[in-house]
Amino acid sequence: MADCVGGEGMKQGNIEEAYHHIEAPTVLMKKDGKYTKKRSMAKFSSEEFRLLNKNLWYAKRKYDGTNMRIYWDGNRVVWNGKTNKFTPTKEITEYMDNLISEEVFEEVFGRKEVMIFGELMGEGIQGNELGIKGLKLIIFDINIGGIWLQPEDILTISKNMGLEACDFVGFGSLEQFIQRVHDGFYRG
Repeated sequence: MADCVGGEGMKQGNIEEAYHHIEAPTVLMKKDGKYTKKRSMAKFSSEEFRLLNKNLWYAKRKYDGTNMRIYWDGNRVVWNGKTNKFTPTKEITEYMDNLISEEVFEEVFGRKEVMIFGELMGEGIQGNELGIKGLKLIIFDINIGGIWLQPEDILTISKNMGLEACDFVGFGSLEQFIQRVHDGFYRG
């Protein structure tokens, strides 16, 4: 699933699995024929969202940073950006190489295959919406042996690894979350 670049320890390497694209539940609005950053409160982006609207959903805060992946095969750990073409700065490489030791992975996961997905936040990254000094990886999803974890499990594992997890903002229908976003409830 991955090959390691460099010697022992956490290093940048190729990872086959990428994070799936998540569609927005509503359509972008147009003004003067161009898309704006605002979304329609009344129109779902697909028939699936309309049909699933009343189901209950977990919602996590969406951070705008640099998408990162960490892969543990049970013996070695590698990291990369959203794709294997990611070219990190020297600061990002140093931060990621020293973020978590393989010993921590073995202690937390044993020999299980694990994919961790996070958003790298900090100075010089997407406007640094959180005002972070330096860099910080915020975990938003974890897959262990093909099973996607629940938010409370992601939070527990992240804490056990000395990392932060995305804020869990609620449980409800899409309509409820869309209204909360519209009302400004989730602004940082």
